[in-house]
Amino acid sequence: FDKVPLGTLHELDRDRVLRAWSTWISGDRAEPFRAGYRLVGTDGRESRLDDVTFFVPGDDELPPMLQRHVRDVTRERQLEEQLRQAQRLDLLGRVAAGIAHDFNNLLAVISGYAARLSTGRACETRDESGHAISAAAERGASLVRQLLAFARPQPTDSRVVDLNELVRQFAP
Repeated sequence: FDKVPLGTLHELDRDRVLRAWSTWISGDRAEPFRAGYRLVGTDGRESRLDDVTFFVPGDDELPPMLQRHVRDVTRERQLEEQLRQAQRLDLLGRVAAGIAHDFNNLLAVISGYAARLSTGRACETRDESGHAISAAAERGASLVRQLLAFARPQPTDSRVVDLNELVRQFAP
């Protein structure tokens, strides 16, 4: 490792890797040295490397030596990041579909009860329709608050709820 110029190790990895190397080289070296790090080439491009170094004890014919296996995993890391990005987009699409479905249901409730109001039926129907529209609007506002909480972590209002009562509110 001391043959690798320090300038080629990425500055964010340099201290960590050199500390790990120093600890390993001064220890018993029974286990191989393993590290992942970035190198910066002379052209400024970064490469990601996986390094496994073994200590090979000497014998009568050969002095002790180090056997290194360094593998360029730059392309693999790029593909992994692309996969993570695709998974995030897939999740976002699923969330958007669920939101669209929920809002469509809320709008159906609102428009149905609004149509009942426009027919001018009895007062009980108007009161019932007004309450149903208000409840649907509140569920829509709650859904928006949940979306905002999902998009931007913020303090949430955690509380115990009675699931039976919640289901009763959704089943008029």
